[in-house]
Amino acid sequence: REAFKTLGILTVVALYIQEVILHTDNSNVPRGRDTHTYNTRHGSRYILPKHRTTLMEKTPLYAGRRLHNLLPPTLSNLTGQILKKELKKWLIERPIYTLQEFTEYANEIRPP
Repeated sequence: REAFKTLGILTVVALYIQEVILHTDNSNVPRGRDTHTYNTRHGSRYILPKHRTTLMEKTPLYAGRRLHNLLPPTLSNLTGQILKKELKKWLIERPIYTLQEFTEYANEIRPP
């Protein structure tokens, strides 16, 4: 794990996380603040569409929304090139080997 930090490279899982989050950021996907005009606590989070099958959860756009919602507030409020740069730095500092590991880590640091 330390080799990834010292060399400044991302794991394969971190590359996947980065790409699906950036794909979601570049798409015109509605957030909580887009559905109404008043401010809410989680207005910056993406709205996850309702679905019946687990196949929907495997699509890049759905996975990107779900993973983006798990980011800490300092990253989830960013967009564009700034998000890309800061997300890469954040992922290099935390070498992640599985999506489950990312989810567990994000749930520990993200406020409810």
